[in-house]
Amino acid sequence: MVIGFGNEMNLMGNSYMTSPYMAASPMFGGRMNPMMMGNSYLNFKNSDDMKSFYNTQIDDSQSNIYASGQGRISQKAYMIAQQLKGALESENDTEVKNILTSIEGDKYQLAGVELAYDQMSGGRCALRTDIRENLEGSKAMEQVGLGGVNGFLHQLKASLLKPFGYNPISQREAIDILNEGATVNTTVAANALKDATFGFGTDRKTVDYIMANTNGRMAEISSSYQQMGDLTQDIRKSYNPFIDGFGTQERITGQIATQLAS
Repeated sequence: MVIGFGNEMNLMGNSYMTSPYMAASPMFGGRMNPMMMGNSYLNFKNSDDMKSFYNTQIDDSQSNIYASGQGRISQKAYMIAQQLKGALESENDTEVKNILTSIEGDKYQLAGVELAYDQMSGGRCALRTDIRENLEGSKAMEQVGLGGVNGFLHQLKASLLKPFGYNPISQREAIDILNEGATVNTTVAANALKDATFGFGTDRKTVDYIMANTNGRMAEISSSYQQMGDLTQDIRKSYNPFIDGFGTQERITGQIATQLAS
């Protein structure tokens, strides 16, 4: 069955409708969309400027994706993802903040941008990985209870440099915004959990937030996660009773088991 620009397979193996950007991108064997020519990303004064640009380029009525992992990704989401990728690659954290805050509160758009970014990068969790690598902050520091120190230093630096146009965003702030999209898309939720448990340190705040907002979709989240590993096993490996508290690991794995059984 052909829909719109044709069927493609998303990262879960489900079909979705491709966007005009995807159909025209050199990454997918086509030509660059004329709207994407020029700079790798555009400089915006603030989030309102960002919103104005995107709402002019793409009708908001076409911007939503469906709540399941099978929903289409809009052209607007691909455009925002490309701007975000350019900002992260150039370590322009003020631009990253403008982009993310311009769509903060729009859960469907946040999910769409994260999925679009991952597809453009060729792998799952790509956006979260780039945020971890390019923005200030550390999962390990948060895990051992020093996240407040990170936050204080970040806010101090931002306050001192704000008169010079420097208005950065930290890892914690960026991830918290993206986590809103995880509440409406099971693929994004699975990716968020993988990012939270992968590598050195565990993002407990993200794990707790996703677990509290599965909305009865744990079976779908677990199924999506299986392409990256075993969720329960990763939780067990990531949580240290001496750092995270005795019984924390059992509490979370128990939540998973209970939700899967319901």
